[in-house]
Amino acid sequence: EKPGGIANYIDSPKENGYQSYHVKLLASFGRWQEVHISSERMIRDSQLGCVASRNEDNIWQWIKKFRMVLRDIAARGQEGESFIEEVVRSFYNDDIMTFTPQGKPIVLPQRATVMDFAFEVHTELGLHAKYARINNQLLASVKTRLHRGDIVEVFADPDIHPTDEWLDTALTYKARRAITNYLKQQPRPLYRRCPDCNPMPGEEVIGFKDSDGNITLHKRDCPIAIRLASQKGDNIVSVEFKPDDTLYPVTINIRAVDRYHLLIDLVDCITNDLNLSIDTLHSVSEDAIVTCSITFSVHSFTELQSIMRHISIIPGVDEVKRAMD
Repeated sequence: EKPGGIANYIDSPKENGYQSYHVKLLASFGRWQEVHISSERMIRDSQLGCVASRNEDNIWQWIKKFRMVLRDIAARGQEGESFIEEVVRSFYNDDIMTFTPQGKPIVLPQRATVMDFAFEVHTELGLHAKYARINNQLLASVKTRLHRGDIVEVFADPDIHPTDEWLDTALTYKARRAITNYLKQQPRPLYRRCPDCNPMPGEEVIGFKDSDGNITLHKRDCPIAIRLASQKGDNIVSVEFKPDDTLYPVTINIRAVDRYHLLIDLVDCITNDLNLSIDTLHSVSEDAIVTCSITFSVHSFTELQSIMRHISIIPGVDEVKRAMD
């Protein structure tokens, strides 16, 4: 028997009612073979599908769901392959049974994540999902892939909202639809930022308008902006890049003389004095010299400069520089 090679679809049937016991065994010729153990009733149900039980309510519930999904997908104007992909995503070829802490079963496709689970439980839970606890032990991110039989407790935060990156994690149609609908309702930024120089409000920026009317912002000393200015100078537009609620990730590099409590003072300055959340922190001490890299998010270049000034006056700190993006 292969470790992890058992799938019990008898206790946890698939969404279409399929039941069987799957086990992988090593055959005499050296290959793993999957054996399906089913009763005559299970075989019959598998062959006839949703009509096998002749339960009219079950049949109409399945048909109702099928119609609803088809109409919803069609209403969003999806065609061709994307339409078929969404249909397949909604009616799983293979699925797993997971559970809420109260024992409610949640059917999900293979490779589904905590995020998919949260949206299956309730749309609002999904829209604000922050992290989860799996099987009453493992603390996990919403990107964690789930397995058959997992008990999942999702924790929400009203300050958490979907971003474009959530679509890279969501697998189920229900989750992706809710995320897409939320994103469509949000005001879209007027500009796009150059991914090479990553300008932020407060820096000297210039804009370039493309043939579709979209404006991309660059720092004035960005090599791409300099090249565009020489080739397409007529496309330069004047822009006012003001700070708002948007946060921009930045990394600063710190060099300091090692001493007792130095790292605590750095963290205290950023988190308590400046009320910022640290995303990553990496520190190395060698021959009494500390090099430290800290990543956090700011609203503007002006705010970043203020933070760097605060850190520079901490005893022992010799140099504070913004890391090159």
